[in-house]
Amino acid sequence: MQTEFRQLLKKSAVALLVGIPLFVISMLDLTAVTPGINQIIWIIVGCIVFLIMLYSGRHFYIGAWLAFKSHNANMNTLVSVATGPAWLYSMIVSIWPSLLPPLARHVYFDTPMTVIGLLVLGAALELRAGEKTAEGIKQLAELQPSQAQLIKNDHKQQTRIERITIGDIIEVRPEETIPMDGIIVTGTTQVNAAKLSPLQQLVAKNVADKVYAGTVNVTNKIRIKVLTTYKNNAVNVIVDQLKQSQNTKPAISKIADKVAGIFSPFVLIVSFITAMVWMSFGPSPQIAYMLTTFMAVLLIACPCALGLAAPISVAVGLSKAAHWGVLLRQSDALQAMKSITTLVIDQLGKDAKFVVNKLQKRKLKIIYLATTQEQQLEEQLSQLGITEIKRVNNANEIVDFITALKDKNEIVGALSDGVHNKDLLEAANVGIALGMESYKATSADVAIIGESFYGLLDAFTIAKATLSNIKQNLTGAFIYNSLGIPIAAGVFYPLVGKLLNPILAGALMASSSLVVILNANRLRLVKPLREKQK
Repeated sequence: MQTEFRQLLKKSAVALLVGIPLFVISMLDLTAVTPGINQIIWIIVGCIVFLIMLYSGRHFYIGAWLAFKSHNANMNTLVSVATGPAWLYSMIVSIWPSLLPPLARHVYFDTPMTVIGLLVLGAALELRAGEKTAEGIKQLAELQPSQAQLIKNDHKQQTRIERITIGDIIEVRPEETIPMDGIIVTGTTQVNAAKLSPLQQLVAKNVADKVYAGTVNVTNKIRIKVLTTYKNNAVNVIVDQLKQSQNTKPAISKIADKVAGIFSPFVLIVSFITAMVWMSFGPSPQIAYMLTTFMAVLLIACPCALGLAAPISVAVGLSKAAHWGVLLRQSDALQAMKSITTLVIDQLGKDAKFVVNKLQKRKLKIIYLATTQEQQLEEQLSQLGITEIKRVNNANEIVDFITALKDKNEIVGALSDGVHNKDLLEAANVGIALGMESYKATSADVAIIGESFYGLLDAFTIAKATLSNIKQNLTGAFIYNSLGIPIAAGVFYPLVGKLLNPILAGALMASSSLVVILNANRLRLVKPLREKQK
């Protein structure tokens, strides 16, 4: 991944190192082509730009061609539509300037360079956000010591953890990382789970309590009976789940390609209609006005902002969630979490009243799922602010209850430890496992590592922030194009007597992309509620 990031960064840098100076030249209105040395220079520049287009942006053009062959359009189509004609027109101007009126003898070589440079930079930043998660995964994987102190017949021996089997007894001294999941058989201590979930605090552990690989034994020497194999311990399972979530994309992130499928032909149609209208009804010289508006429409409609809108936000959001100890097995869970209307829970924790209050302020209906054996819950739940209880006898009744809620158009989230009530998590729209063993809950869409109910708030917070960020980016991109295209087409020319300079259109395109990138990175500033309280 690091190699791919460097390659993308190099491709972006090459395009922008050429594109930015050309952009400055265009803003200074020095792009007119005149016969002689000036013309030769622009022809050379055009050849250099073409080579960089092939080097830095080849994948865009290949993707556009493949889409064309399958009678489709996508983001690659929009990139090609914006950059290809700009380069071709500029080369025609450079080689045969006399074919065009003086007002139309300007080149736009900066456009393909800035467009490709910004989009590839966006891809690099998206990858970098994923890399930060990958670095966290690597650090997590390195939590496990390579060896453990195995107790055999009252003798201690250093043994590689891969050779430790279920039922073995291992000894862990103070300040050592616990190498395997297990149950304490000797000693009492405090355990720090912050390396698994950075927002966790010290937890007291006694004989018969479970402890997990990757956590740190803080105070006293303990002996542990191993409960899992090396491959199935907490650290390895969490690492695998983080890798899995990195390779998925939420449905909302695919909206850009869907829009591009409609937007690409729309832009082409509008640009050609614009050209014909100005050629037929525009003032003299018609060809100059026609070319100016044609190029302005293509440039301002470039999809940089649209293409960057969702991927960067998703990458940053997933990275942030992992840092908080919130594991999203599928990134679609981000969108699903945001849509929950009813939350069914079967457990209570510390500081639950505060969490319940905050969730209810988000207009979530909370229902406590209890067995018929659980008595005298009403008063306790009432103190927490939960007034609705559903009593069930078996798994079938749980599934029927969740199904009934769905039939009422409720989007159901279900919270459990993920180990004892799998049916609840599987039946819900979004299954949320909470607890130190939540990583084992294969039926859960979201696993929250830790014992604190605050983790539930964290999951909702990052989901809401990420989805809001994506919508902000997409909305901004749509507004930009909706307003920019008619302006570029010259609809306000009768009122103001001026056209949008294609150079300025390119500048607006670049600035919209930078706004999207900066906005996505605001997610890094989102803080969990408990940090805000501090």
